[in-house]
Amino acid sequence: EALGVVLHKDSKWYQQWKEFKDNNVVFNRFFEMKMKYDESDNALIRASRAMTDRVTDFIGGLFSKTEMSEVLTEILKIDPMFDKDTFLKQCEKDIIPNILEAMVRGELEVLKDWCYEATYSQLAHPIQQAKALGLLFQSKVLDIDNIDVSSATYC
Repeated sequence: EALGVVLHKDSKWYQQWKEFKDNNVVFNRFFEMKMKYDESDNALIRASRAMTDRVTDFIGGLFSKTEMSEVLTEILKIDPMFDKDTFLKQCEKDIIPNILEAMVRGELEVLKDWCYEATYSQLAHPIQQAKALGLLFQSKVLDIDNIDVSSATYC
């Protein structure tokens, strides 16, 4: 019947965990190194991080059925030639830059061509408000990098 257990902040275990987390040098050093690894711009580290991420995604996908895997399965039923990496490259090089450029320039017609109605409405509303106030758009997208699919929902 229970869906989850919440550890009360006054719990003895909570206090011990908090003290361990805050005071343990090895624990803190490990997470500091992990953060440096995740945020590094070094080309070798980025390449190894890409490899470990792919291995983790692959191994995780072998043992658990996620909503993402179900969505990808449905996409592959419709389009057997679909490739997630190719799709992400297309997003990085074509789709996202066009949408972002249309947004930062306030080009509603271009945005409407690229988006479904619900998404268009959400993106266009602040642009329409800014135009109504007589504001000008002066922005430029410099780079788009590390595109990934964070979630997917099957409707």
